[in-house]
Amino acid sequence: MKSFLSAGRLLLGSLLTANLLLLGWFADQPSAIAAPLANIYWTQTRQEIDGFGASGAFSSARTLMNYPENTRNQILDLLFSPYNGAGLSILRNQIGDGVSFPTIEPSEGSWNWTGDEGQIQLMYAAKARGVNRLWSSVWSPPAWMKDNGQVINGGQLRTDKYQAYADYLARYVSEYKSRYGLDIYAISAANEPDYTASWATCIWSPEQFNNFIKNNLKPTFAARKTPAKVMLAETSYWTENMALAALNDPLSSSRIDIVAAHNYDYSSGTPFTTAKARNKKIWQTEVSYFSRNDSSIKDGLTWAKQIHSFMTVAEASAWHYWWLAKNVTDGEALINLDTANYSYSVNKRLFTIGNFSRFVRPGYIRLNSTTSPAPGVYTSAYKDSKTGKFAIVVINENTSSQSLSLKLNSFNSDWVVPYITSATQDLVELPGISLTNGGFNPTLPAQSVTTFVG
Repeated sequence: MKSFLSAGRLLLGSLLTANLLLLGWFADQPSAIAAPLANIYWTQTRQEIDGFGASGAFSSARTLMNYPENTRNQILDLLFSPYNGAGLSILRNQIGDGVSFPTIEPSEGSWNWTGDEGQIQLMYAAKARGVNRLWSSVWSPPAWMKDNGQVINGGQLRTDKYQAYADYLARYVSEYKSRYGLDIYAISAANEPDYTASWATCIWSPEQFNNFIKNNLKPTFAARKTPAKVMLAETSYWTENMALAALNDPLSSSRIDIVAAHNYDYSSGTPFTTAKARNKKIWQTEVSYFSRNDSSIKDGLTWAKQIHSFMTVAEASAWHYWWLAKNVTDGEALINLDTANYSYSVNKRLFTIGNFSRFVRPGYIRLNSTTSPAPGVYTSAYKDSKTGKFAIVVINENTSSQSLSLKLNSFNSDWVVPYITSATQDLVELPGISLTNGGFNPTLPAQSVTTFVG
């Protein structure tokens, strides 16, 4: 009987090992060659994380909210749920300009609070799933405020309408609170002020931003006790140059909370040295691509690596994709909608982004760590100082598995739980791993992103 039981245990162990190897995952396996080492330091902290998000702008929110309830809730859970979805924690909105949907001030002193029902419903849905950072961008002020008399094709805000525009922004924040119970976390006065387009746009110079904030927006927000943070300047490329005049003027700089830019130059996220010196939060607020959609893990790894760079090089506090969900066939959305059938398709990038957004929550602090311990391997780590929770995100872009040694210095933990996204897995929870001498030695599957939660 003893011999029979021993043989059974041996067979069971062999089957378990085989199954783990088939999953592409085996922790703490011995190796004749020392695995690359990544050190993570609990007491050495970097920037605070505000979250990860995307947008419902240009009527994409209305399209999504018009879906049948069951399908809509599936999509919303995939986007925002921190339990069975990507756990996005920021929602970016568009202030109506009269093109995509009605403006809130169609003529001077005349106000309109209809037409934005899609975004308002989306904000409620996101809030119900734990999203507390709802912020809004202006693509263009109303046509009557601009020197070209139209919302599209560039143009500039007339200098004699600076005060009207400051009132417009303050009124938007207060009305969305009083009418809908929605707290607008931040306001961006201009989306891509460096780019003239056939859609809603408005061109600004650094000096114009400085004058507007110092002489109009700052005193107006103070007088009206507007609680929203002020964001500048959301340029189309990753640069802080458009914000420098205001950052270098103490009267304006004191009212700037977030320095933001898009990343349509697809940079790796160079540091914003002036913004950091002025102790401003740094956000990347829009990026996507416009070629035919790629739903594969290769595309997912591209965006995971970009987030890694923005967290570790630019030291950004927030990172955004462009659209949440949209009826497009290119790569502008996380989820592609088919409105003819009220169906949808999910791209792998939603889940590799979710390896960050679901586990690195607002208020977490990035930890100092080895960011690239081996070719094609990238690590970053984050903690919640209040609860002691932490998340370590590891990317293996190589086409073969990679062993790694993770050393957790000064951590008060004896286990981690892995969540993996690969070509065949989407944020799949794997068995917990015990720590030995303050570390563990996972083997990372090929082309995967794994988040270790403790």
